[in-house]
Amino acid sequence: MEFALRSDPANERLALGLGSAQRRAARSQELLERFAATGSIDLIRYRLISGSDIYAVEAVADSVHAFQRSFTGAADFLKAGPKAKAKYSREIEAKTRLNFAYTYPGSLGIVLAVENERDLLKGELDEVIDVFSEFLDVSDSDAAVDASRHLGPALVTQLCRWVDVNAKWETAVDLVIKRPDGVQRGQFIEKNRFFDLSTIFHNAKDEEPNTFDAKGILVGLDIEIGKFHLVVPGGESFQGGLADDFVKEKTTVGAPYLATINEKVSRVVATGNETRSLKLQKLVPVSTKEGSP
Repeated sequence: MEFALRSDPANERLALGLGSAQRRAARSQELLERFAATGSIDLIRYRLISGSDIYAVEAVADSVHAFQRSFTGAADFLKAGPKAKAKYSREIEAKTRLNFAYTYPGSLGIVLAVENERDLLKGELDEVIDVFSEFLDVSDSDAAVDASRHLGPALVTQLCRWVDVNAKWETAVDLVIKRPDGVQRGQFIEKNRFFDLSTIFHNAKDEEPNTFDAKGILVGLDIEIGKFHLVVPGGESFQGGLADDFVKEKTTVGAPYLATINEKVSRVVATGNETRSLKLQKLVPVSTKEGSP
């Protein structure tokens, strides 16, 4: 109706209809806020702002769903700490389930309601907005890695999904959480900020180096191209390159060796996708008298 009136501002019928709808919405909003104030219900104002006045159903659904998963993940982090995988209990899923309350005029505004049990002045979900703020304040790849380590890969992956959805549909988000006592906290995230965050987190890689020993049969070694292949009988197979400090001594393919291998696991912060690279640092011959490796 707002869109139609902007196209035809002289249409009195539309103007009267819009005014009536706005008054009904205001009364409904007032009643809900009164009800929320008498209990332990937080109201979450989630407003999508597009460059145009057109909102695809898919865009709205994706954004709200991604926010719901991030909200649950943030609450779980506050209770259980960082997690590598997004596995939540039925209790936390139920406590953080956002219920549709109403929509309101002005871009595309949705009000969601969630029960927030309070102990004296503090509610269980009061700090969720702080988790979002920590994530949204990230400014570079190093900070993205730090956030992933602190908040956990599971939560950051979900928050990045929320960011990617809004970047894809080029929407800004006005997020405000209102407690029953009237305290409001939130943040306005411009669409360009979603673009920046998406780029930062997709370019950020968390790399974990590790060195280990493996006793096995050297089945391949190419000094020229810098490749090796070691097989542990009845166990793993290791393939990779040669470390810069690898000592190029005489070796025998098919013979047993104790290999010192440098491992690097690189994880893309935004997606959690991992790549593993191995480099051979040292080979020590194993005497056949010691038996099969």
